Amino acid sequence: MTLLEAIKSQYSQSYADLGITNCSLEEIYSLMEKILTTEVSDSNFSDLEKILLPNMQNSFQKLDSTESLNLLAEKLEVFIRKILILTDESGKVPKADDGNIYLKELVKYLGIDANPNIKFARDERNALIHNAKSLPSVEYFSSLKSIFFSYFLVVAKRYKVLHEKLFPELNFTEYYKTVIQHYLDFRNAFIDLEVKEYIQIVIKEVFDPNSQKPARQGNVTDLRNSIPEKQMMLLGQPGMGKTTSLLFMAMTDAETLSKNPKSKIPLPVYVSLAAFSDKDETIVQRIAKRIERKVDFTQKYLEEGKITIFLDGFNEILPNLRENMQRKIQQFINDFPNVKIIIASRPLAYENIEFKKPTNNPLDNNKPIAAFLLIEMKENLVKNFIENNYNATQQEKIELFNLVKRHTKLFQMLQTPLYLAEFIKIYENKKELPDTTVDLTKRFLELKYLREYQKDANFPKEDFHDIMIQYTEKISMLDELKESTQNPQVPEEIAKAILKPLLKKTEINENKFLFYAVNMNILFHNKQDKTYFFAHQSYQDFYFAMGEKHQNAFLNYFNNL
Repeated sequence: MTLLEAIKSQYSQSYADLGITNCSLEEIYSLMEKILTTEVSDSNFSDLEKILLPNMQNSFQKLDSTESLNLLAEKLEVFIRKILILTDESGKVPKADDGNIYLKELVKYLGIDANPNIKFARDERNALIHNAKSLPSVEYFSSLKSIFFSYFLVVAKRYKVLHEKLFPELNFTEYYKTVIQHYLDFRNAFIDLEVKEYIQIVIKEVFDPNSQKPARQGNVTDLRNSIPEKQMMLLGQPGMGKTTSLLFMAMTDAETLSKNPKSKIPLPVYVSLAAFSDKDETIVQRIAKRIERKVDFTQKYLEEGKITIFLDGFNEILPNLRENMQRKIQQFINDFPNVKIIIASRPLAYENIEFKKPTNNPLDNNKPIAAFLLIEMKENLVKNFIENNYNATQQEKIELFNLVKRHTKLFQMLQTPLYLAEFIKIYENKKELPDTTVDLTKRFLELKYLREYQKDANFPKEDFHDIMIQYTEKISMLDELKESTQNPQVPEEIAKAILKPLLKKTEINENKFLFYAVNMNILFHNKQDKTYFFAHQSYQDFYFAMGEKHQNAFLNYFNNL
């Protein structure tokens, strides 16, 4: 029987009466072990681990002697002193009248001096130290319980700060902040409009027509928690909100965990598949990099199902590289069957590649994972979006909705959240109706240029558009990026090298140009990887379509999105 098992079998019932609500018996014991094994500079604590743990174990095995009991009682004061060194509080304890600090002063400083177990433990400590003798089993276990509970109370009193200091790899406080901020930043990364609330887009299961089961349907945030499967595919056309949905779910999980770190919700990790510039990098390595932890720690966390993975942009991987990435993802699914994973892609990229359920369940062998399609916004959602985000009177909002509704082709185009958001900003500015998605995107980008020029007269509004077209063409032809993704992460030095000759006729340098592109949310700067990529692939598609070599063929494709 281990020491923890001995403690649980003897005291778990009584532990509940201690009133410790911030941590469990297992958590306290785990932290006690860490406290004892953590080295401090003071040599007075060097033998604490060797003395305390064996004698805790002996206290349950040698009931005919109080030797272990004496040592446990005696070392309580030393244990508290070590805790206060670890929490940087050793110099804050008020001294006794004679200028010294005793156990009495220590427990009073911790605010547990009135606890009956502490009082009993102190009395027993003094009695045992000065009058060592064998005790009857009932009295022995009563004394032992009070001493053990005194240790528990001390650890519980400083549990949070000790846990953060001694288990820094389990403290994700700062990481939660980055996940939340990532969503807030991205929410406006491709629209100059603060959408007041997340649009709960409806998704419908892509189902075998021969199946007898009805296709499941509902909001993506609800379905991901209600379906029994751990893995799901989220499919959607450009601008339907795939990335926003993934980031929103990651953000809500991070918010819950930041408010309640002991929540059973797994750690949310968003991974852009466009970020895989290294063909040899594994998904586990990318996750470790994202959460800033070692690979072996990440591996263990995944094996325990303590992470939810949001893989975004499967369609952004070049067609000739998708099979390799598909194998990586499939291997990840098989290796970590308990991990929740949502993979987002445009439908076209998923037509010829399927992900299978984990191989650990023979009944699911060779069955595809659940796939859901983001459905275009219905009339009520379009109306609500206009009402919430069009900066106008209520009557003007109603008139705009009715105007859009009368134009069938325009209404169909605006059933996509991205295009509806862009349209609202354009209409607020000029009260004009675009004819096609190309026209809509062009006007929206022109509005971005105008606003940037109004903020900064040095912005090259006459040249910026043409330079972005040339930049997009050149990154598509670079050998080092050809085997990357359709929206490649361009290393900072390469982006600047491309732009330098293109900016000769302007009065700005490549650093300033990139600043403008990022400031307008056309490009996104990944500071961690030191790369630039388009904030939304539709921008890359548009600039690429504007190039002379591709204009006719690509414009037809772009307008049919």
